Amino acid sequence: MEKSLRYEFHKPIFLKKPKKTLKSSLGLVSLLSLNIKDMTNIQEIWKDIPSLEGKYQASNLGRIKSKRGILKLCIPKCGYPVVGMPNNKITKVHRLVAISFIPNTETKPFVNHKNGIKTDNRIDNLEWCTHKENKKHASENGLVSRGINCHLSKITENQVIQIRKKHSETLSNKGFRKKIASEYQLSVSTITRIVNRKIWKHL
Repeated sequence: MEKSLRYEFHKPIFLKKPKKTLKSSLGLVSLLSLNIKDMTNIQEIWKDIPSLEGKYQASNLGRIKSKRGILKLCIPKCGYPVVGMPNNKITKVHRLVAISFIPNTETKPFVNHKNGIKTDNRIDNLEWCTHKENKKHASENGLVSRGINCHLSKITENQVIQIRKKHSETLSNKGFRKKIASEYQLSVSTITRIVNRKIWKHL
């Protein structure tokens, strides 16, 4: 896998020869995270993507294509494969597959990966869910990224401990929190949440 990747979505990226996509540097284009031997007897079915009929289609195996061919997938820090769609819109693949194949009779806003693998976008692995259901599933299956494992984290666990120690040793007024926030390049509200254990609760 390449050490660094650049993502440009100004124009959709296409694969002229889809059969070779499994050997791509990303290793994630076509039949993502699946055992190829297990896929030999599965028929790939394509359906038009709602509001993009006749232009873009999604498959039951988690691939997206246009009239020109299979779109190349990219994976940002969040871990969900995305594709470049019309008007430079970057869209998560699992949502495109879900709206194309899975009825959403209860108009639930989120799409859940049943097995917890973000790159496995087969329709059998996707389901519509509420925010509460999504959080519960993530918690029960150990999928919640926390601390330094969270891609949004700006500080380390040691720095969190230092912040709480400094706060406990000094007057816990807003002025001192502002000083700590400046030292660690965080907002005062973030410092407040750290010392009150609203975040970094595992420490």
